[in-house]
Amino acid sequence: MPNNDSNNKKPLLIYAKGEVYKEEWTRVDSLEQNGLTKSALTEVEAIYKKAKEENNHQQIIKALIIKAKLQSYIEENSFVKTLNELNDEAEKSTYPLTPLLHSIIGESYWRYYQNNRWKFYNRTETVNFDNKDITTWDLKKITDASIQHYLLSIKNIDSLTRTPIEFFSEIIIEDNARNYRPFLYDFLAHRASDYFMNEEPSITKPVYAFVMDSASYLASYKEFANINIVCKDSMSLKYYALQTLQNLTKNHLNDTSPTALIDVELKRLKFVKQNSVVENSDTLYYKALSRLYADFAAYPTSTEIIYELALIHQAKGNSYKPLESEDNKWELKKTVNMCLNAIHKFPDTYGADRCRLLENQIKMKNLNVTIEKVNIPETPFKAKLTFKNLTDVHFKLVKVDFEDYKNWNRNLDREVRFKNIVESKLIKEWNLNLQDEGDFQEHSGEIKMDNLPLGFYVLLTSTAKEPIYNEEAIALTPFWISNLSYLTRKNDKEEVEFFVMDREKGNPLKGVKAKLYFEKYNYTFRKYEWISLGTKITDENGFFKVMPGMEYRNFYADFSLNDDMLNTEDSYYQYKYYDNTRTYVRTIFFTDRAIYRPGQTVYFKGIVLQTDNENNNSIKTNFQSTVTFYDANNQKVASLKLVTNEYGTFNGSFVTPNNGLNGQMYISDTHGSNYFSVEEYKRPKFEVTFLPIKGSYKLEEVVNVVGNAKTYSGAALDEGEVKYRVVRNASFPYWCYYFWGYWPQSAEMEIKNGTTTTDDNGDFKIDFIAKPDHSINKKFSPTYSYTVYADVVDINGETHSSTAYVYVGYKALNINISIPDIVNKNSVDTFDFYTTNLNGEPEPAQGNVKVWALKMPNKYYRTALWTKGDKKFITKEDYLKDFPIDVYEEENNKYKWEKSSKVYDHDFNTATKKSIRLLHLQEFTPGYYVLEAITKDKFGQEVKEVKYFTVFDDIEKYIPVNEIG
Repeated sequence: MPNNDSNNKKPLLIYAKGEVYKEEWTRVDSLEQNGLTKSALTEVEAIYKKAKEENNHQQIIKALIIKAKLQSYIEENSFVKTLNELNDEAEKSTYPLTPLLHSIIGESYWRYYQNNRWKFYNRTETVNFDNKDITTWDLKKITDASIQHYLLSIKNIDSLTRTPIEFFSEIIIEDNARNYRPFLYDFLAHRASDYFMNEEPSITKPVYAFVMDSASYLASYKEFANINIVCKDSMSLKYYALQTLQNLTKNHLNDTSPTALIDVELKRLKFVKQNSVVENSDTLYYKALSRLYADFAAYPTSTEIIYELALIHQAKGNSYKPLESEDNKWELKKTVNMCLNAIHKFPDTYGADRCRLLENQIKMKNLNVTIEKVNIPETPFKAKLTFKNLTDVHFKLVKVDFEDYKNWNRNLDREVRFKNIVESKLIKEWNLNLQDEGDFQEHSGEIKMDNLPLGFYVLLTSTAKEPIYNEEAIALTPFWISNLSYLTRKNDKEEVEFFVMDREKGNPLKGVKAKLYFEKYNYTFRKYEWISLGTKITDENGFFKVMPGMEYRNFYADFSLNDDMLNTEDSYYQYKYYDNTRTYVRTIFFTDRAIYRPGQTVYFKGIVLQTDNENNNSIKTNFQSTVTFYDANNQKVASLKLVTNEYGTFNGSFVTPNNGLNGQMYISDTHGSNYFSVEEYKRPKFEVTFLPIKGSYKLEEVVNVVGNAKTYSGAALDEGEVKYRVVRNASFPYWCYYFWGYWPQSAEMEIKNGTTTTDDNGDFKIDFIAKPDHSINKKFSPTYSYTVYADVVDINGETHSSTAYVYVGYKALNINISIPDIVNKNSVDTFDFYTTNLNGEPEPAQGNVKVWALKMPNKYYRTALWTKGDKKFITKEDYLKDFPIDVYEEENNKYKWEKSSKVYDHDFNTATKKSIRLLHLQEFTPGYYVLEAITKDKFGQEVKEVKYFTVFDDIEKYIPVNEIG
C-alpha cells in the first residue's frame, strides 16, 4: 500500500497480487510480432470476455486498449467504431472501470481533434450531426465532449481517493508513479488537469473568461486548499484546471510523505504564474517556491523545488547584458551553487538529475571567432572573440589552398576536414588569457591580427594547443587577404552586373578575371563537382555582366588579378528563384462570431501551423506574427504584434469601425486570414462612449474614468451590465536608447477587471490605481498607457463596446517640437512648439529653449563591423594606432558628443505662442545640433525634451557626415 494515506480512509478495493493473464498476453505479442494481426485480435477478444466474466477491471481496460490498436491496423476508419465501443462500455460499466473509461474517452476525443484539426477549422457549428459519428461533428462539440468525459472521470472523489494506484499496475507502467500518483484520483485528476491547462481546446471558447487575478492562487498550499475559487463561466478550462489542482492539494495535506503534495504544488504554482494577471506574480511565485522548500527541505523530493528555483535564477542570469549594467551577472553562478547543493543532499533523486543537467548546461563551453570576410594585405585587422566558461585559448593561423578548402567543405565529413586544416601550412600560433571571472556568462572582445600577405587563411581557435575533434571547444574561421572588392546587382533584364574595385582606394580595376562556375553532384562518384561557365574580364570601369541562362540556377565567381585572388563563396541567381520548399507556415483564425455590428469588439484566436505537402502539421511556438484588421474597402484599420504560446496559439481583439462602409472585413497576417461581416443586421438600440479624460494624474493615484450608455432615442440606458478591464503598457522617449544603451522591457499587464452597472443617467464609473511597473527605473522617464475596455450589455443581451486611454507618467507634461531630423539652413526657420498633458489636452507651460552645436570628431569613422565586447584585449593606445578609423568606445555616437557653442537661448510661453523661430538659422554652420526645452509640470516636476537634428546647406551642397561604410 502507498504511504500517502491522506485522509486516513480505508482502501475501497483490494486486489490479489501476482501475474495474471501472462500466457494469454504472451500469445498476443507473438501473433502480433509475426504479422498475424487478425489472430491476435481474436485472442484479445477472448481475454476481454474472460476479464468481463471475472470482473477484472484492469484486464478489461488493457484488452480494450490493445483491441483498439489492432483494429486500427486492419480496419479502415476504425476510430469511430472503437470510440462507440468505449462509450457503450462506459455506460454499462461500474466503478472503478467507469472513471478510467471516461478518461480514456476524453483523451480519445482530444487526440482525434489534434490529428484532424485541419478538417474542422473552416467547419461551422453543425446542426444535423450523427451522435455516433464524430466525423460529422464540429470543433465545439468535440471539445465539449472531451471536457465532459474528463470531468466525469474525476467526479467520484471519495471513491477515487480510496483506490490505491497499485491495483492498476498492469496498465500503469511507471514504477515511480506510485509515489507521485498514490491513488486513482491522483492519476485521473492529473490527466484531466493536463488537458484543462492546455489552451488549444478552448480555441472556440470566449477569449476573456476566467481570469487569475488574485494573489491567493499563489498562496501556500494550506491557504490555497481553503480559498473559494469563483468563476461565472461554467466552461472555463482554466477554472477547471485550478479547481482540480485545489482538490489534489486538499487530498494530500496530511500525507506522511510530501512527494505527491510537492508534485501538485509545483504544477499549480507554475500554471498560475504563467496565467496570472497579478502585477507581482513573479515575486509571489518565487516566494511560494521558497516557502515550499522551507517546509520540506528535509525530504528528497525537495530537490525538485530547488530545480524550479534554480530555473528562475538561470533566467535572470541569461538576461545579463554586460554592456548595459552589472545586474544579474552572478545569477548563473548562484544557479550552479543551488544545483550542487541539491545534488549533494539527495544525489539519487529525480530533482538532482534535473539539477545535474542544468549545471552541465550552464557550464558548457562555448567559443566563436568572427573575422571580416576580406581584409587588406599588410595591414593589421581585428577578430571578435566570443566565449563562455573558458580561461584561455590557443590560436593557430594556417594558409590553405582555396580550391582544396572548397572541396573539403563539400565532399568531406567535418572530422576529416578539421584534420586537413590542422595539417595545413602553419603561419603563426599564440595563446591568450581570457580573464575568466567564473561567472558562467558569455563574454566577448576584439583581438588584433597582425599583417598578412595575399592569400586565403583559416584561424583555428581552441582550448588546447593540439586540439582533438569533438573533445575541445573549437572555432574555425576562414578569411581572405585581398585588395579586390566588388559590388553586384541584378538589372531589370535579370542580368547580374559586377563592379570590381580596389578594396582600399575604391577605384575600378581593369583586367580582373572572373571564373564562373556552378556546382553539381556527381552520383557516380558521390561527390560535388564544379562545372565551368567560362571567364569574364572587367573593362576600364571594373564592370562585367552575366546574361540569364536557364541551364543552371546559381553560380559562383573566382576573381583574380596577378597574385591576388578572391572568392567570398556568395552565389548569384541568374533567373527568378524557383521555390521548391516543401513546407509552409499557415495561420488559422477563429472569431467569436461571423457577423458583427459597427463598433463591436471582434475577439479572435489564431493557431500557427507548419504544414508540408503531405498535410502533416506541427504547431509553431514562440512565433511572431503581426495581425492586421482590414475594413470593407481593404484599408488597414489597426494591427497587433503577437507571439504564439507553447500551444502555437495567440489571441487578441479589434473594434469594428463605427463609420464608413459596412460589409465583408477581415483579419490577416502573412500566413492566413479570416473574413467576417460587419452589418447593421439589427438596429442598435444604444451606444457606449467614454467622457474625455480631463486633467493630469500622478502615478499611484486613483484614476476615475466615466463612461455612458445612451439609447439612440436619447434616453439613458440604466441597469446595463458593464464588464471592464484595465491594461497597462509602457513607452519610453526616443532618446532613451542613445543615453542608456537600451530600451527597458515592460510587459503588458492587466491591472484590474470587474463588473459594474449603469446608473439612472446611463453613466458608469471605473476607478483604478495608476500602478507603475516598479521594475523600470525612473531615469528612463516611462509613460504608462492604461487602456480601459468596457462591454455594456442591456437586458435584451445586446452588447456594445468602447475603449478609453489614460496616460500617466512620473512627469505630467509633454513638450512637442516639430523640428525634423534634417533641417535645411536656407529654408523654414519656424517650427511648431506646444505643450500638452499626457492625454493630449493642451496645457500651457513656461520655460526655456536652448540649442547647442555639437562638437563633431575631427575624422571619419568606419561603420562598426559588430557590437563591441565587454572585454578589452587591445590597449587603447594600440587600438588608436593600429585602427585609426575604427570606433574604440562611442566616438561616432552624436548623443555622447560634447556641446561646443550655444547658438540659441530663449524663453517660451505656450499659453501665448505655439511655435518657436530659430533666429539666425541661416548662419548656422552645417553640422549636428541638440535642442533642449525645459519647463515644469503642474506638480512642480521638471520636464525636459531633447531633440537632436542635423543642419545642411542645399546651396553649398554640403551635408555633414561622420561615418563611412
